[in-house]
Amino acid sequence: MTYRTLFAPHQLESGVQALQPIIHAAADLGAHLKVVVVGTLMRFTPSAGWTSLDGYWGEHYSDTVKRCEERVEAVRAELGAAGAPGDVSYECLELGELDSVLIRHALLADASVFSAASIQAHETIASAFNGLLLSAGQPVLVLGEEARSLKSIKRVIVAWTQKRESARALRDALPLLSAAEDVRLVSVDLFDEDGAPKAGEGIALYLSRHGINAETDNLETDGLSVSETLKAYADTIDADLIVMGAYGHSRLREWLLGGTTREMLKGCRKPILMSH
Repeated sequence: MTYRTLFAPHQLESGVQALQPIIHAAADLGAHLKVVVVGTLMRFTPSAGWTSLDGYWGEHYSDTVKRCEERVEAVRAELGAAGAPGDVSYECLELGELDSVLIRHALLADASVFSAASIQAHETIASAFNGLLLSAGQPVLVLGEEARSLKSIKRVIVAWTQKRESARALRDALPLLSAAEDVRLVSVDLFDEDGAPKAGEGIALYLSRHGINAETDNLETDGLSVSETLKAYADTIDADLIVMGAYGHSRLREWLLGGTTREMLKGCRKPILMSH
């Protein structure tokens, strides 16, 4: 069992080079990469004296379609040069249509994949990330700043919080955990009522039934945030991947990420597999 199909939305306004780490990740995992180029359509409001926007909007739409078609060919060339199997299409959308359309594309993928840099740099990609992570029912792989190969994932951190999202992330990561040499089940400031640590209680046994040997550990924040504690630990042991649950809620029809989930994306260096 492994990830055979990855889905990646690609913002037209970013350069094709933004897809390079995603293409390499798919090639490392031996996965088919499904790329959808997203052309964002502006919403026009007539000003005083305007009688119609049909002509102007039509020109804007035609120009966006042309640019999308050109980008599709450029992405296909990049896939071919990397020897990575994949298919490329495009969608021209207003921002409010983004979530539902991209979720439809993602339904038959094993995971969606983003670069942390693109999430931080482009509103469209940030919106797509939120929507797919919190609504598509699949894991999302976020690639950090380090040019780290996923072909050989040896050391993995699983952040455990005894909540549904954390359990979902653990199960979604099984294909990657089964190939790792060193799996660390990590809790942050999690104690029994008598003060004794209980990091990964019962999880190591669950993983052993899948042929995965795991160590458990409890980290103390010592004044740091949870995200800072996890990132520091990942750097200390030179982890190849962090697995964690993602938390969020819906407000006024917009999905909002929880604080730790957002903070993990800032200055993200390691690959992170998130599930909700």
